[in-house]
Amino acid sequence: MDGMTRFLTYMWVHDGPGHLWSNLVTQLTIAWLASIGVCRSKKPLIANAEIALVYLSAGIGGGLAFQMRHRDGDGVDDGDGAISLVGCSAGAFGLAGLCIFDTAYEIADWFMTRVFNRDTRMTATRWTFLAARTICCTLVVGYDVIALISGDVDAARMETIAVHLAGLVVGLIVAFAIRLAKIFIEIGSQLIAF
Repeated sequence: MDGMTRFLTYMWVHDGPGHLWSNLVTQLTIAWLASIGVCRSKKPLIANAEIALVYLSAGIGGGLAFQMRHRDGDGVDDGDGAISLVGCSAGAFGLAGLCIFDTAYEIADWFMTRVFNRDTRMTATRWTFLAARTICCTLVVGYDVIALISGDVDAARMETIAVHLAGLVVGLIVAFAIRLAKIFIEIGSQLIAF
């Protein structure tokens, strides 16, 4: 597959039913956790657009990371000499980045409002959800981090880890950019109203 379309289409191609199933379960779990966090304070359509933006951006970022590693023509040999890139896990890792950023932002916001003596309470249910989301994302990301630290990584696994971590980083960056844009829009609307 040539051209720019390969950076999007690879996310919908999988290497067998097991690969599809594991990607589907991971992606749906993380997407559900992301949607609960993002949908709290806005309309579902806007929240879904944000989630889709993070997912697609992370997928493209994972594809670009793979391409950058193979610009000289080297790659993972899948038996016929072709370089293969399949699966939606870069997008899922991007959603994990969104969850990590959203959780950190929510805890920092809660802490700062407590420092400035505003009466904000976070329920035990909310704390439990944040803990569950953190544990889930840590397990997903930690699997690759532990593999890297252990050093027991072959070339194909290293490719997978590179694509996953690129998706995570892009997810964090896009989540930060979305949050920053919201802050600027809120400040601008308050200035206009003033």
